[in-house]
Amino acid sequence: MLIKTILVLALSYLIGSIPSGLIIGKTIYKIDLREYGSGNIGATNAYRNISPLAGIIIFISDVTKGAIPVLLAKWVIGGDIIPLAAGMFTIIGNIWSIYLKFHGGKGISTTTGILIALLPKVILILTIIWAIILIITRYVSLASIMVALLFPVMILYFKYPLPYTIFSFIVMLIVLYRHRSNFKRLIEGKELRLGDRLKGSKKN
Repeated sequence: MLIKTILVLALSYLIGSIPSGLIIGKTIYKIDLREYGSGNIGATNAYRNISPLAGIIIFISDVTKGAIPVLLAKWVIGGDIIPLAAGMFTIIGNIWSIYLKFHGGKGISTTTGILIALLPKVILILTIIWAIILIITRYVSLASIMVALLFPVMILYFKYPLPYTIFSFIVMLIVLYRHRSNFKRLIEGKELRLGDRLKGSKKN
């Protein structure tokens, strides 16, 4: 069991580390997303600087990347603890990718895939809230920050076991940490809205 657990967690990190946005951007669109907009390889930067379709493709790939390790952990080992740990290792891989010298994305799309596999009811509600905030404000970052804050609240409301509560708070803290620059720009009124576009700069 120990060997299986180690292998599952290691594989979760490696799958999470796969830089989907970078690979798709370079192979399909001949664009290195690190050289455009925010320099992030995620769906939002692709949406702004390549095309909406590119953003959707990268979003789906990152969601899939998040779901696979959790489903694998549930199939191979089962229970709650190891699938949750697999999800956490996947997020860590996405944000601190071994393939990108421990740089990476912000973890939102990958976390969405993890929650689809682990907590479909919760992610459905959070997605609706995210969409409402996005429609009203057109700030992707604000929507992401708000649902991160609401994630532990939802877990507590539905009375999930303690491991899920711990997982939700850790995810919330990671998302807030990764969005600290966005939060600063939101306060300063400099954050880009969905549809805004700034090419050629890694600092927008």
